[in-house]
Amino acid sequence: MYVSDPSALANWMREARQNSGLTQKQASELSGLRQATISKIENEPASCTIETLLRLARVYQLELHLLPKLAKGENYKHEISKLEW
Repeated sequence: MYVSDPSALANWMREARQNSGLTQKQASELSGLRQATISKIENEPASCTIETLLRLARVYQLELHLLPKLAKGENYKHEISKLEW
């Protein structure tokens, strides 16, 4: 998923948790984070640390990839199609 701003990150984190079949409480128990922290990330992600994001990504069995910004009109579609899912 492409995330370009904090609100997109909030939506992505919520969807990732739900797609994992987890409640916020369950994600909290698995990550060692407070349920209130997970709720805040899903509603106000601007304060989320990278450490917290990576902890949740592990729980949701996701990886974080940072890619260079492409020129206008370019996309990663060709490169992404090479990845194994």
